[in-house]
Amino acid sequence: MHELGFENYINAGQSSVSVLLLQRYRELGLTDQELLVFLQTKAMLDQGATEPNTTQIGEYMGLSAKTVFSVLESIRSKGLIQFETTHDTDGKLRTIFRMQPLYEKLITLPDGDSKRAGAEDDTPKVNDEPKRADIFKLVEQEFGRMLSPIEMRKVTDWFDLDHFEPVLIVEAIKEAVLNQALNLNYIEKILLNWRKLNFKSAQDVRTNQQRRRNLAINQNDAQQVHVPLNVDLLSLQLPENKG
Repeated sequence: MHELGFENYINAGQSSVSVLLLQRYRELGLTDQELLVFLQTKAMLDQGATEPNTTQIGEYMGLSAKTVFSVLESIRSKGLIQFETTHDTDGKLRTIFRMQPLYEKLITLPDGDSKRAGAEDDTPKVNDEPKRADIFKLVEQEFGRMLSPIEMRKVTDWFDLDHFEPVLIVEAIKEAVLNQALNLNYIEKILLNWRKLNFKSAQDVRTNQQRRRNLAINQNDAQQVHVPLNVDLLSLQLPENKG
């Protein structure tokens, strides 16, 4: 097998990566796969490419070009990158890949030391208005795996198209876990039902849950036959059969 050699290693070039990005990309809402596609794209642009080559990135990662494009689109839908289409000097369409939004959000994240000092665990606090990154992390934790590009797109749509309240998304995920129905369609049905009921907060959900529990208890009590404890059943006279 022919070795690449040190000269090829040097000629391949370098691409710098912020340590802060590697440490805190999850807080931006990026999955592991999205981070790697982003870094592959950045390396390609650092080497002088004018736009991402999804086919080549797919070959590096063992993915199809379509999957790479879906991942880039997922990153874009999270507001972390921008695609701008322009015409070059020859009149051909050219896509400009802008990473500035990601870096702007990265440097405005809460200070890591103060966050660790005040955090007891990594579970999103229901009353703290969870962020998009919290939702992605929670879903992947409950599913026990990374989300597929299609699943990531659906969760993204909950924010960008459906405009569900983040705190209600968290509650709907919990409801799905309790009902052992861990799939995004079920979670979405819960959210749509709560929208019809005009739920706005986690307290609305809890009030409704308590109302349902009370109703179930009342129905159960109504179905029970109450027998007086001070009556000797053996001494009761049965009515005579007059037939």
